[in-house]
Amino acid sequence: MNKHIKAFTASLLAVSVLMPAVTSCGKTEGTGEIISDDTPWYNITTIELDADIDKNEYEYYEVAYVGEVEGNYLFLAEGMKNLGGVDYSTVDLNDYITEELQIIDSTGAKTATIDLAAAVKEAGLGDLSVVSSVVQIGDEIRVVADSLTSDYESNGSYAANIDVASGTVGEFSLLNNPYSEDLNTEGASLEASMFCNGYMIEPYWIYGDTPSYVLTLCDEQNNYTMIDLREELPNEDIYDISDIFDVGDNKALVIGTRSSGARVNLILDFTNMSVAFASEEEYGWLSIDSTSRTSEIEGYGRVIADKSGISRVDFDTKSVEKIMDFSECNINYSDALNLTPVDIQGDRIVLTGSIFRMAYSNYEYESVMVFLDKAESNPNVGKQILNLASITEPSYALCEAICNFNENNTEYYIKIDDRYSMDSYFNNEELEDEGDNRIREDRASASLSSQLSVDLMGGVGPDIIINAYSFSQLNNPDYLVDLNDYVQENLLPENYYRNIIDSGYIGDSVFQLPVTFDVEGIATDASNVNDGQVGFTFEEYAVFVDQVCNGYDPMNMGKTEFFVAALNSMMDLMVDEEGNFNFDNDAFRALAQYAHDDVLENLENEERGSSSEASLVYAGSVADYFENVGSDKVLLGFPSYDGRGPIVSANDSIAISAQSGGIEGCTQFLDLVMSPEQQILFGAQSGVPVSREAFFEISDRYIEGHNALIETLRSYIPEAELRLYGYNTIPADSEVTEEFNELINNLDGYNASSDGAVNTIIREEIPAYFEDQKTLDEVILVLEDRAQTVVSERR
Repeated sequence: MNKHIKAFTASLLAVSVLMPAVTSCGKTEGTGEIISDDTPWYNITTIELDADIDKNEYEYYEVAYVGEVEGNYLFLAEGMKNLGGVDYSTVDLNDYITEELQIIDSTGAKTATIDLAAAVKEAGLGDLSVVSSVVQIGDEIRVVADSLTSDYESNGSYAANIDVASGTVGEFSLLNNPYSEDLNTEGASLEASMFCNGYMIEPYWIYGDTPSYVLTLCDEQNNYTMIDLREELPNEDIYDISDIFDVGDNKALVIGTRSSGARVNLILDFTNMSVAFASEEEYGWLSIDSTSRTSEIEGYGRVIADKSGISRVDFDTKSVEKIMDFSECNINYSDALNLTPVDIQGDRIVLTGSIFRMAYSNYEYESVMVFLDKAESNPNVGKQILNLASITEPSYALCEAICNFNENNTEYYIKIDDRYSMDSYFNNEELEDEGDNRIREDRASASLSSQLSVDLMGGVGPDIIINAYSFSQLNNPDYLVDLNDYVQENLLPENYYRNIIDSGYIGDSVFQLPVTFDVEGIATDASNVNDGQVGFTFEEYAVFVDQVCNGYDPMNMGKTEFFVAALNSMMDLMVDEEGNFNFDNDAFRALAQYAHDDVLENLENEERGSSSEASLVYAGSVADYFENVGSDKVLLGFPSYDGRGPIVSANDSIAISAQSGGIEGCTQFLDLVMSPEQQILFGAQSGVPVSREAFFEISDRYIEGHNALIETLRSYIPEAELRLYGYNTIPADSEVTEEFNELINNLDGYNASSDGAVNTIIREEIPAYFEDQKTLDEVILVLEDRAQTVVSERR
């Protein structure tokens, strides 16, 4: 299992809950802050470390920072060349492995390489030897290699010093780790070695119901000690250890994360070789969140890079000093969150890391060095600042749009306002069942939506709001600009999917525009449903689940979660013309009755069964459609009262504050976001772009990439085996693009509605009916009263 594979998804549900415009309280326009001439500025130079590598020749290729010696930066480059068509019984895998130490000078130029793979092979350490890590220990650079038998069993680890000046690798000596054999037998995975406080620390990750680590520590005399976190911190989930650094007093701070992504800070005490949770009293001043990257810079000290920029840590005074803010340079903010400072000298800051790029058929990374050099003056002096808030983590595409805007606009400059990140509104309570995380999301959504509305009305909110499409209470002219005129003049039906955009209208007004979207529904073979069927009534769905799916519900949810999901897909039937909630109707009662009688509750996924006849699909690209629907299936809507077709969920969205003092600048940014060129970037990362031109361009690139990938995989993996791995081995062509385009054109514009406050109320009240503690009439009475209170408070 590779625990470092990460899926990049971002999805907030769209909303169709109708709300009346609130009474105006008198608008106060934004302050329109201007960039002053004393605002610092850094020029950027980016060097691609793997630019000279043809990645098509490699199964993988990675470059990681090692250290700095005499003004040169050292990187370990590792890769495995494609093995297509080779005879595994005779091939020498050493010939396909790339492992080299790259020496990069202060300009970013590669001045030399040291072939570590050749050195390891020449040392004759075993049938197959691979570099496990390269670490800097003071002025020394040490390479550690794992020796393997022909059956890929461990033969032990060896270490040698590297003389960077001469480009030679010294003699390898066996690292006699007395714990490695037992740990390998246990299935532990050895990760990159770290050096701290005179010890080489080898972290062994052990997967299980509660993932954790075993640390082995080797001192300068090659004496080993083991610290088992499973014993030190029993039943504690430690999914990843990203850094270990000296904090003085013979202790180190261990930076880790849980499986949920929550940060875990531990203290490693070298005196008694123990690990414990870091004391809030002693280390609470040190704020390190889930996006932080830390490093120790020779002659400068410990630094932290996080959302706000780069700071220096002083453990003596227990303080953190800001060095620079990322708004003081035109860096892609998404890229910045993947970069770590490795050198700071005078007015220069050097960062390095791997930055994400979308390659249409798969995800790719580029290894880079970024040089930030302080400029004598700021080229943006006099520009008006526009604050942009993104409810979700700002995507690469959004950040690239901001960079393009700031580079080319002569009057306005956009800064990211991170006060309104959804992550900041989550509580950290433990999750007990499948609904807990959704409850937490709804509560966070309700709190954030309310805070945004208060700040927007008060004129202290952001100028541009990204991905707040589900925040229905914002959809009135006291909070947001009515974009109807903009849509009618600029987003013409022949160029944009207007049925998708128009689905967000409230009467004659629209306040938030989808930038990209998903199409959601249930995929099944056309022969399983009636000709022309676009969705399921509850009666049709019951028969479909029973007879076609052999009792397996493709929604695969418990009663409450099924109820909320289905209700959100037809919320327009629950709101009257005055914007009041009305749950006392046939549609609500039919859904409640179906969930009560026909949806299984409290079952693990395997207990609910499975079926190949139908699947839940979230199609955010032609790739999703091709893989999950294609020409041999149809995509139908979720079960509903009226049997409606697939629904639309906004992936990315944009809105403009009615209180902004720079509405003209905000509109210019909207122009950029909706341009085909920028829409291609948004659509390549997540969601179907609303631009038709961008949709077809991305689809063409996907088809080309998919077919090339399958052709490569076929060269060394049998097609039947590829299918077992889940690959669609059928070549893609423009027909699938046309099919998906036709489906989108025929959508009726039903939006998925997700009002966090209302969903929270429903989750709290509806279980009483499912558990036969209350009648449906009693539940409806309470629901309408509480939901109406929410509506009244928003007016």
